[in-house]
Amino acid sequence: MTKDEMKAENLTKFQLGDVLYYSWGFDQTQVEFFQITKRTGATIEARPIESEITKDDGLAMTGKATPTKGKFIGSRTITKRIGAFGAKMDHGYLRPLESESKQVSWYG
Repeated sequence: MTKDEMKAENLTKFQLGDVLYYSWGFDQTQVEFFQITKRTGATIEARPIESEITKDDGLAMTGKATPTKGKFIGSRTITKRIGAFGAKMDHGYLRPLESESKQVSWYG
């Protein structure tokens, strides 16, 4: 699949109200969730939303982060362009959430 085809596919996946995730980290996995509040063409506006961490049974410092749709954190809004790999962030990409939660890990 070409980058243009990937971008065209992503344009169908980023819809108003959808939850997006941004996963990053080295030696641990951080996950942040955002909700799309506006979309114009290939540009989205999104706000960070709260999540709940559920610790995995028997495994130290791992768990699942589940977003809470509509529970916005502060008034911060980000504006991003949708591309072939998602919407570019500092250390990766915002992508549509395709499951109920994402795996996370942490120290201490």
